[in-house]
Amino acid sequence: MKKKLFFVTIPMLDFDKLKLIRYRKEDKGLIFSEPSRFPAIPFLEWSIFGNEDIKIVTIRTDDDKGSTARNYHAFKEELSELSKRLERELTIDAEIILPHEENREKQMHLLKELCSQYEEDADVYMELTYGTKVTPIGMFSSLTYAEIVKHCNIKSITYGKYPFMGEVGDLYDVLCLYQMTGVINAAEFLPDDKIDSILNDMWG
Repeated sequence: MKKKLFFVTIPMLDFDKLKLIRYRKEDKGLIFSEPSRFPAIPFLEWSIFGNEDIKIVTIRTDDDKGSTARNYHAFKEELSELSKRLERELTIDAEIILPHEENREKQMHLLKELCSQYEEDADVYMELTYGTKVTPIGMFSSLTYAEIVKHCNIKSITYGKYPFMGEVGDLYDVLCLYQMTGVINAAEFLPDDKIDSILNDMWG
């Protein structure tokens, strides 16, 4: 059985703004999670089965107010509760901490750290809800390395929609964005009209 690699994000929101909510799969799902402050918790719960070999990597920004440090502590507490529900120990294997800026050095640091965590022939599950607006782009970009160099299988790219009004959030799997990008790259040497034909078929 292949190892599962989980990459999850820690929010920069003030802790008192992270309300306990229930999440569901997509906006029409009928399966609701236990209340959580983090979409990564139901994401993990719905993706881990039995005693599978897993690795959890957290990504957070070292913000000026120290919010992610507080939230990281709360996330670990919820991860401990999830361990009890799944009846197996869940621990954070690696933590990627990013500076609160968006210069080239920060982006290269993020890619380097992400690439160092990928393992040969593993299944990759990525939750990219939080962080600065640029962070999910870097996470998404690193998947090419995972697939081409480490021969990983990209199984899920999940985004959590936070309900500022209401008590139910939604988890969306946006893997199709990565898959469509792969199709376009693979069609590089085809005539433009052929590429457009392929894309029109994909659009439905």
